[in-house]
Amino acid sequence: VGLEVAPGRNRKIVWDAKELGEGYDGNVALEVRGRLYIPFVRIEKLQKVLKRGVAYQATWNGGTAQNILNFDLYRGEEKVTTFPNIANVGHTALIIPTHVKPGDDYRLQITDSRNRDQIVFTDVFRIKRRVPLGLKLGVVGILGGAGYYFASQSTGPSDIPEPGTPKK
Repeated sequence: VGLEVAPGRNRKIVWDAKELGEGYDGNVALEVRGRLYIPFVRIEKLQKVLKRGVAYQATWNGGTAQNILNFDLYRGEEKVTTFPNIANVGHTALIIPTHVKPGDDYRLQITDSRNRDQIVFTDVFRIKRRVPLGLKLGVVGILGGAGYYFASQSTGPSDIPEPGTPKK
């Protein structure tokens, strides 16, 4: 498989035993080795629900002051955005951009910018709109109704005089 396989979820090894030959009828022993994963930083605080456009404090401990961290926002296995070059001072303010779609199954991947083998994932969290969609639609409906009401009101007789006959 390889000496340095990056950590991650849902990893699997597939082996096609045809290389032993069609007539092979013996036993096979496989050995899988791994190292104990010790995260280089540990996330201490990150809320379970984040709103777009709001600043949230993420806190962690570990690593060294020389570490420059990258925070990558993932939805499932798809990278959505990156918060690059964060100093390892144990905390940072994260603001989820407004282009990020609301939903579940988000997490942050934290990596050392100089050593891509050092990876930590946060727990899964949810992203919500800053202002709920129903409230936005309600305000638009009320403003639209008020505009229609005022536009349909009669203003009374016109103050513009009738045109006269042209002089020759």
